[in-house]
Amino acid sequence: MAISKSNLKKQLWDVVLETAGGMQIHPGSEQKLREAIEVGVQRMIVANRLTDADILMAKESLRRLVGLMMHHAPILQHPGYLGEDTFDYAGQALVAVQLGFALWPFWPLPGT
Repeated sequence: MAISKSNLKKQLWDVVLETAGGMQIHPGSEQKLREAIEVGVQRMIVANRLTDADILMAKESLRRLVGLMMHHAPILQHPGYLGEDTFDYAGQALVAVQLGFALWPFWPLPGT
């Protein structure tokens, strides 16, 4: 049975929350993460990449992205929350080291 778009987006958002743990996610950052999930899910649908392995890969990519945001939060002087700037900084860092390929289907990030 195929997964619905809304169910997949919910599963991916749950990955964000799980990965962030107790860190607060500010509204601007939440919006950017949800946009990335929307774009990623749409890319998965268009590419017909909705197998269990594809969904697992998408979840792992999202874990890496949120982990990178968490790594940058203290550098940006707010170790207790993920601000909009952590998303932007993570996107810039990915461009700088060309790791975007490792974040399928979320790369390129919306707005970068």
